[in-house]
Amino acid sequence: MKLLTSVFLIVTSGDLLYLYYTGVWYDVWWIEMIEVVCLYGFIALGLVSLWRWIKMAKIRVCIGFGKFTGKCENIAGTKWSPHWCERCNKLRLEHLSKRFQEIVSKFKQWAIK
Repeated sequence: MKLLTSVFLIVTSGDLLYLYYTGVWYDVWWIEMIEVVCLYGFIALGLVSLWRWIKMAKIRVCIGFGKFTGKCENIAGTKWSPHWCERCNKLRLEHLSKRFQEIVSKFKQWAIK
C-alpha cells in the first residue's frame, strides 16, 4: 500500500507541476507559489517513501553463527531475530543457553562458599 501511495503522490504532483509550467493552471501569484512549493515537497516525500520501501523490501541473508559466521547463505528472518536463519539461530540460542548455565553454576558455587 505504501508503494502505491508513494508512486501516486509522485505522479500526481509531477502532473500538476507540468500543468503549471505549461500555463494551464494559474491563480493568484502567492497561492501559486505556495502550491508549487507544496507539490515539490510532495514529490520529495514520495521519493523518500519509495526509497525507504525499496530499502526495507530487500531480502536479507543470514549473518551466520559459529562455524557458519559470514558463510551462511540462507535467508534470514525468524520469529526471534531478523538477522539469522533457523539453523544459525538454533546454534546461537544453544550457545547462549550453555553460557548462561555456566554462569549460573559458577554463581551457585560462589554462593555456597
